[in-house]
Amino acid sequence: MTANIVIYVQNLLGVGHLARVAAIAETVADLGGSVAILCGGVRPAGYAPRGVEYIQLEPCQADDASCKSIRDRHGNLIDDAFLERRSAQLKDILARLQPKVFVTEMFPFGRWRFRQELLPVLDWLRGWEAPPRLAISVRDVINQGSVTGERSQQVAALIRAQYDHVLVHGDPFFLPLEATWPPATELADKLIYTGYVMPPGQFSQEQAPALPVDRDFVLISAGGGLYGASLYRAALAARPLSQRFSQHHWIIVAGPYCPAHVLAELHTAAPAGVTILPQHPHLGTLFPLAAASISQAGCNTVLELLNTRTPAVVVPFDEGKESEQTDRARLLAAKGVFTL
Repeated sequence: MTANIVIYVQNLLGVGHLARVAAIAETVADLGGSVAILCGGVRPAGYAPRGVEYIQLEPCQADDASCKSIRDRHGNLIDDAFLERRSAQLKDILARLQPKVFVTEMFPFGRWRFRQELLPVLDWLRGWEAPPRLAISVRDVINQGSVTGERSQQVAALIRAQYDHVLVHGDPFFLPLEATWPPATELADKLIYTGYVMPPGQFSQEQAPALPVDRDFVLISAGGGLYGASLYRAALAARPLSQRFSQHHWIIVAGPYCPAHVLAELHTAAPAGVTILPQHPHLGTLFPLAAASISQAGCNTVLELLNTRTPAVVVPFDEGKESEQTDRARLLAAKGVFTL
C-alpha cells in the first residue's frame, strides 16, 4: 500500500498533537487523498483516525514536562541505539509507502531530541529520484523556552536547507508566527498559514460513557490528563464557593493519561453532584452542552471554546519550558474570550 501523504508525530505528554494530526489526516482522506500517520508516542485507547493508515513506531513517553527523560515501553531511557532503530524503521516504512509529501509534526521547533532519527531520514528522502515534498506542521505559538539563541539559529538553518513548507496552524492577522519566533520573518517564502485546525469531534472509536445529566453541567478537563491533578483538586475545592454554579452537576473528565492514583483520589474526594469520568472519547462534543468549562489552555481546547462560546476559565499548563498555552491564553483573555 502507498500513501500520498505521510505525517510523523511524536506525542510525549498528552493527546493534543495526535488530535490535530487526526483532524488533518481525516480531512485529507475525505478529499480523496491517501494518508498514513506514523506515531512515535503512546497510542491512546481507541485512537483510530477515520480513513487513515495508522502505523505505530517503537513508542516512548516523557517522564515529565521538561521532556529531558524519555523512556521506552520497558521504562528504559531512550538512547542512541533506540533512535537509530527507529530511524531505520522509518526508512523501511517510507520506502513501502512512497509518499509524495512527508510531514514532521512539531519538529524541528520541538522534539529536538529526535533529530538523530529524523535528520538521516530527511537526507535519505532528498536523495530519492523523485523526492517527496518535506513540510512541517506546527501550532501558531512556539514555546519561548525551547527555541531560542543558538537552537533557534539551528532550527532556521535546518528549515532553509531541508524543508519546502512550514504549515502554520493559525491566522497571521491574529497571531503571526514571528510573534513568538522572530526568525519566521526570514522564512516567509516557506510559511503557509492554514487557519486553525479543529480537533475531530470523535477522537477515539471507544464508546462514550453515559452522562449523569444531558446538559448545563460544569465541565472540567485537562487534555490527556497527565498533568491535570492540581486543576482537578482546585475545581473540587472551588465548587462549594461558587454562587452561580455550586448547584450544577460537575463532570471531571480525567483524561486517558491521568495517573491511576490521581483517578482513585478523585473518586474518593468527589461529593454528590460531581461525576468522575476516566476519559471521554468524544470530549469535544461536551463543550457545547456545558454551562461552563474549567480547563487547561491547550490549542485544541481553546478552539473548542472559541467554536462553542462556552463560558470558560482556563488555567494554562506552564511546567518546564512550556509557554505556548500561556501566550495564547493571555491574548484571548485580553479580548474577553474567557477568564485566565
